[in-house]
Amino acid sequence: MTLPLQGIKVIEMGQLIAGPFAAKMLAEFGADVIKIEPPVTGDPLRKWRMLHNGTSVWWASQSRNKRSITLDLRQAEAHDVVKRLVADADILIENFRPGTLEKWGLGWDVLREINPRLVMLRVSGYGQSGPYRDLPGFGVIGEAMGGLRHLSGEPGRTPVRVGVSIGDSLSALHGVQEVATRDGFQNEVTFIETADKISMIDTLSQCGFAKIEVTSFTSPKAIPALRDAEAVMHGIKRQPGVEYTVLVPNVRGAERALGCGIDEANLVMSVSEPHNRSNLRMTREDSFAQLKEVVSVIGQGPVAVNVSLSTVFGCPMQGDVAFAEVMSWVARFADLGVRGVTLCDTTGMAFPSQVKALSAEVLKRFPELQVTLHFHNTRGMALANTLAALEAGVDRFDASLGGLGGCPYAPGASGNVCTEDLVHMLDLIGYDTGVDLDKILLASARLPGLIGHSTPSQILKAGKRLNLHPIPDHVHNMTKQVVSAIPEVAK
Repeated sequence: MTLPLQGIKVIEMGQLIAGPFAAKMLAEFGADVIKIEPPVTGDPLRKWRMLHNGTSVWWASQSRNKRSITLDLRQAEAHDVVKRLVADADILIENFRPGTLEKWGLGWDVLREINPRLVMLRVSGYGQSGPYRDLPGFGVIGEAMGGLRHLSGEPGRTPVRVGVSIGDSLSALHGVQEVATRDGFQNEVTFIETADKISMIDTLSQCGFAKIEVTSFTSPKAIPALRDAEAVMHGIKRQPGVEYTVLVPNVRGAERALGCGIDEANLVMSVSEPHNRSNLRMTREDSFAQLKEVVSVIGQGPVAVNVSLSTVFGCPMQGDVAFAEVMSWVARFADLGVRGVTLCDTTGMAFPSQVKALSAEVLKRFPELQVTLHFHNTRGMALANTLAALEAGVDRFDASLGGLGGCPYAPGASGNVCTEDLVHMLDLIGYDTGVDLDKILLASARLPGLIGHSTPSQILKAGKRLNLHPIPDHVHNMTKQVVSAIPEVAK
């Protein structure tokens, strides 16, 4: 049986009840919890209250479904181990006194740099800030201050304690609610309703696009915003001549997608090792093995396969990726028989001469592949890079309506090149894209109402180049005054 949080990795750095109880709840629903205990003594809960064969009964309940390692967190060597664990984790739970992790050099700012997608749950008696933050926190104090002790017992008598540390447990459950709803991955809070997604895709289908990437068949737990992938695919009205592609991360995703009648499966991995580990939680070789299995499942049937290679033009953690390394990955997927490869400037690090050189080399060495370029406008060079790719002979480009998108591993990264900005430029310089710009602009104008914020679209803000504005009245009046001031002879 697949549990809801299966695949989520949790690091537990806490003792006794509150933090470990939060981790226990995640483990109950399938998360892989690694508990860090001090050497020799372990978690004090091991000897807490009632013992059975020398071990606390409470410990047996609190720590089931967890794995445990021992580290002396006061030692620098242990800090390095924690950082390595955090790099591959989704959630970190701790219940030390505020400031303890910072004293060890393991504060939020440090860990966030290692893993930008990490969710950190901190449980303490009086919170991480405020006048009482440095006081030791105990469940009994929280129960008294919060009124729980007043509710237990009889009127007029001394309050009694319930059988469990309810203050610790309630604080832990509050933390679980915050973590589980986000799954450690997504920062977007606005869910676009299924009907609105279908309506938008149907609108785009009428705009003249050759291909539309509809949705992603990743785990709904990982990306809740796209949990309706099947419903969307089954609900859209397919336009003849338009290819409907979806992102497929693994075999399970491929099986789901194939059941929806997709035209193309788009697979993704990074040519940068640190980016692949950060984004996909696995090595590049593991990604290749997984995607190779997906290609095998799809087979040689009517569904085409495209592979999008991320960080081809640079990685924010590694820097430049050698051309030879990029070529090697393109070759490996070409050998699997994929139809196309997309070269992705995932974090907006590409520049025109680099784009032209790499694009020309890929087209030369792999003439059988459909080559697509995927640019982000992080540093304002997406359109310039498009022109460079055109000069190299590329004729396929990804774009995003309104310029939506981004990458969580590049501080300040913006979205993809904006569809309407790109089509506007190509129209002006004489390319026949087959896309109706006016229809795109109407669709793009609907986006802010769906997502709750404005988009980076320049053409939507400023209008097309020859969208002229009325001459102001004061200019007309000035003209009349000049004409009336001209002498009759001159007239």
